Amino acid sequence: MLTVSATQAKMQLMLSLSYLSEIDKMRVANACEFADQAHAPQVRKSGEPYILHPIAVAQILSTLQVDSDSIVAALLHDVIEDTPVERVEIAEKFGEKVAELVDGVTKLKSSHDNRSDKVASLRKILNATLKEPRVIIIKLADRLHNMSTLDALRPDKRAR
Repeated sequence: MLTVSATQAKMQLMLSLSYLSEIDKMRVANACEFADQAHAPQVRKSGEPYILHPIAVAQILSTLQVDSDSIVAALLHDVIEDTPVERVEIAEKFGEKVAELVDGVTKLKSSHDNRSDKVASLRKILNATLKEPRVIIIKLADRLHNMSTLDALRPDKRAR
């Protein structure tokens, strides 16, 4: 498997955003750096830097030529869930619409991995999608990338 560095992935993403204005591309670059710093200590099960996942999700969305808020939200989609960063900081740095998208994609925090928690998280995502349809597009791109990296999981988790 060919491994791409975070720097290469960022460059590829930026090249795929030629349809956006220069100002929008700067917002995306800022979001990419913010997400990279927030996820800095994390690695994926494959051992790759975590930032490669949100960049890949944003790259998937760039093929659909979605707006810059959606690309920024894709880069930040795991920040609230997996780092100390809170929604209010995302709203301050990237705007309320981006914070709404990120919050919509974010699973509810729970102490267990039980069925009722999963149902509540799905309900939250679906309710957010009713208000803002881009939420489900970002979530589906997230799932698509997760499915493409299943080889890093144990066989039982892969099957689930």
